[in-house]
Amino acid sequence: MSLISTPPTSNMSSFAPPTSRLPSTSPPPALTSAIRGKRKSSHGALATPSGKYPRPPSAIIKAQQEGNAAIISIANSVREMSKHLMVPPTPPVAPVSPAAAPPSDFGRAIEVLSSATDISDEDKLDMVSLFLKDKDEAIAYLYMINQLKAAWVQKRLDKLHVNMRTD
Repeated sequence: MSLISTPPTSNMSSFAPPTSRLPSTSPPPALTSAIRGKRKSSHGALATPSGKYPRPPSAIIKAQQEGNAAIISIANSVREMSKHLMVPPTPPVAPVSPAAAPPSDFGRAIEVLSSATDISDEDKLDMVSLFLKDKDEAIAYLYMINQLKAAWVQKRLDKLHVNMRTD
């Protein structure tokens, strides 16, 4: 389908008033036929069956062709993008729960103190209070060798009890 329309062919002399004739500027018909015949023979491969010669596309037709190519390119791009939008998203990775995270040194010190069998429950509670006041005490307890832990705890408890009496 062409968007460019051609005007209907008509005889231009029919527009002139019937009483007057306009002088013709075109060559005589015999000369015109000879010129057409010469053109056909020199450019026979380019002539169409109707005897008309093809013209290069006009600027409007070129713009339409380029526009069509651009629209086709955009449509292909949108089609490709929509394929990726139709793919279901990957499920999110579940966050690591706090229980699964490795315990801190402070937490491990409390665990080790809680599982100690040579310290009374009351002394354990006093030591947890000391650990809460000074986290470095908890870390020192954690990394101390087992043979020294009971003596170290006893010294800290004695010092804690002395400080509690004086306060």
